[in-house]
Amino acid sequence: MGETIINGVTNIALSGDGRAVITHADVPPPPAARPQNGPRRVTTVADLRAVLADDVPYVTLAGTFLVDFPVMLSRILQRSITGESGATIQGDGGDFRILSLADGHGGNLTITGLAIDGGWRMNPGECQNDDAANFFLPELGYLRMTGCTTQFSRRTGILATNTGKLILSNCIGYAMPRDFCWTNGSLDVLVDGCTIRHCGDDGIGCHLDPGTWDKDRSVIIRNNRLYDTLGIKILGGGKQVLIENNTITAPSFYGIRLGIDTTTGEGRGFQRNITVRGNTIENVRATSPCHPGQTQGVWLFMYAPDDSVQNVVITSNNLIRTRDAGRLLSGTYPWASLGAYSKTAFLPQAALDLGNEAQRYVCKNPGDIIGPSFSSSTCMMRACTLRRWLRSMRS
Repeated sequence: MGETIINGVTNIALSGDGRAVITHADVPPPPAARPQNGPRRVTTVADLRAVLADDVPYVTLAGTFLVDFPVMLSRILQRSITGESGATIQGDGGDFRILSLADGHGGNLTITGLAIDGGWRMNPGECQNDDAANFFLPELGYLRMTGCTTQFSRRTGILATNTGKLILSNCIGYAMPRDFCWTNGSLDVLVDGCTIRHCGDDGIGCHLDPGTWDKDRSVIIRNNRLYDTLGIKILGGGKQVLIENNTITAPSFYGIRLGIDTTTGEGRGFQRNITVRGNTIENVRATSPCHPGQTQGVWLFMYAPDDSVQNVVITSNNLIRTRDAGRLLSGTYPWASLGAYSKTAFLPQAALDLGNEAQRYVCKNPGDIIGPSFSSSTCMMRACTLRRWLRSMRS
């Protein structure tokens, strides 16, 4: 004797001839499967944490995400994160890595149009170690960030150390106690078209770690605009180090720094295949409110023993010193309406402290940067100008 099971039955009517009329609801169709390769759109903090901790390869973020502890990002073979217009991860000013990549090595990551605000305005000051970064993305095989913003960090804007290939394109950095980008140990680096304002340390930095070799290293820093930073610092050489067509305005300490750091050992080794050309550096300040008690103020600072300098060319740079020495930074430049950045506050009364040494263009080896020394046949300087540019007859 057989039996039949029917789901969704609402009524059974029996007839005298052994027939049954069964009324039942239609079985709902199964939900449509989400395309495996389509982006996952994220609009809540809970979903943000779940999706980025998983292995979802394509993610779109929409809206503002308020977070008070790290958003963990799993390390997978390939991932793309895209922010819709205005997409922002907003920190609360705590000392933590806001977007924090999981431990390990390798993986390819692309991030487009995402902003991270570290919450410095709610808790001004600097984290005393590297536990605070807006984008914490070390040890990737490939990282490309396009049109991203990092602002009000408690320490570093973008930490992307030991990256196989790193591209930062058309990104924005604003108000960070340390570097806009910390890329030490990365082998193939391009920073192009970025705008960086109010940075307590190097606007753009990329250094050879102590004990490493420069043979396969390529670093290109071009078409960037830096305001109120410690300028550009690239320590060590490589198969190609090119710093070109950057505009560096009112930096503290130096416009561009090359060579080695004798304290840390960063950059030690041959200073080879380095070209600095077509850059505009204006009004180098002798002091920095982020580093009280220190005085520098040079256009270009290169420290390296003479016998380690090979094929270093500095050419066609435009060096500008205006009549604004002593004037308020906030009254000199529209972008400095809040004054100079000091890690704990903006200083509206900060002045353009240009000092005497800021009139010099320096490429000296070794050590002591005071005084001209351009005789080394391996370090060439040509067609660079230092001009007193008078915008107006302001006192």
